[in-house]
Amino acid sequence: MSAERVTGLKKINRLFKKLLWTDLTTLALCMFLYAGRFHFWEDPFSLLGASATPDGCPNTLSMLFFMAGLVMSCCFAWQMSAVFRMMPFVPNARLKSHLLRMTGIGFILMTVPCDRYNGIHSTGSALVFGTLWLFTVLLLQEAKKSLHNRYLLFQFLLQGTILPYAITYIAGAASKQVFQKIAVAGLTVVLSKALRSFRMLFIPDYALGS
Repeated sequence: MSAERVTGLKKINRLFKKLLWTDLTTLALCMFLYAGRFHFWEDPFSLLGASATPDGCPNTLSMLFFMAGLVMSCCFAWQMSAVFRMMPFVPNARLKSHLLRMTGIGFILMTVPCDRYNGIHSTGSALVFGTLWLFTVLLLQEAKKSLHNRYLLFQFLLQGTILPYAITYIAGAASKQVFQKIAVAGLTVVLSKALRSFRMLFIPDYALGS
């Protein structure tokens, strides 16, 4: 077992955990700092990074923390991109690297307040969701044999949460905000499981460590 291989996959593991906890902490903190009342199932997460609430109240503190969390997420995504670029033994390493670089760009575009330039912000959101979705699909496909029946379960959870959100978002349905939360949860869970299964293809769990 190559020490370089173990080190690279450990680094991916740590960076993904940092990315996940940064995003979750940012959302939780911004919901607490939001200048208005944030309705979880009715309001989009993007509202937390708006410069003002819908009734015109300045939302500066929440917006700044929202931006900071997105910049940190971008850094973690780009670091993961760089690690994949240096691991030629990984299938589709260059493609994964490019996808994560685009994810980072999406995070940067999302720092633009949705109430100022919603087109830019929405493009960033779509880029983050789209690239992470494709990244997860790649991981699941590569780990298909080792996943056995769980492959179909993970695909069902992934597509069954992302696609309804995409459809309701395009259609402009009121229910899109509910499906946004479900899609975020589905993508987070399946990506976590897919990444662990992907790592297990190369090194055993006990060697990976925490």
